[in-house]
Amino acid sequence: MKIWKYLNRCWIVLFILVSFYKLFYYDGEYSISYLFILLGNIPILLFPKFIEVCFHYKMSEILKFCYFFFIFVSFICGSVLEWYYKIAWYDLFVHFLSGIASTIFGAVILYRKSNLIQKNIFITVLFLLCFSLAIASFWEFFEFLCDQIFHKDAQFVQKTGVVDTMTDMLIAFFGSILANGYFLFEMKYRKKHIQKIMDNVL
Repeated sequence: MKIWKYLNRCWIVLFILVSFYKLFYYDGEYSISYLFILLGNIPILLFPKFIEVCFHYKMSEILKFCYFFFIFVSFICGSVLEWYYKIAWYDLFVHFLSGIASTIFGAVILYRKSNLIQKNIFITVLFLLCFSLAIASFWEFFEFLCDQIFHKDAQFVQKTGVVDTMTDMLIAFFGSILANGYFLFEMKYRKKHIQKIMDNVL
């Protein structure tokens, strides 16, 4: 457990160092939207504490590690280091990963709050698919709102219309299907194994 705690502290230090580097060595034109992205590190790093205070649930160090890893891939590499614009396939990769991550997050919630995850596996899978689609939808809502506020085009509406938005949601859905397929296999054939994983994560 101590190694996970140490790794999580390394994530935090890495986030801060990358943000400060991009703040002082940014080769583009500073804008409100860019500073907003850098300041986004603050609520992101405080999110585990927010969950603990508001919902009285202390995330395990393993769960924190998974959270910080996804944030590093999606936010630090994608937004701060601008890989979304520099690497053509990176946006689709992150949305695919988000479908997997949101499914795992939904499964953790169900396992912690309900015994439905063990009673009716097919309803559980349906819930996880819908949960993942809901997360993908809210993310697109957030991008749309940011585009309207900062007059940007993160959704590439001007270039592709709704194609980029729908592609992102479909890719996230495919990621969720993959995660659910693994989850369904584990629950049907190796239930004790998946339960042990959930216990360790929680």
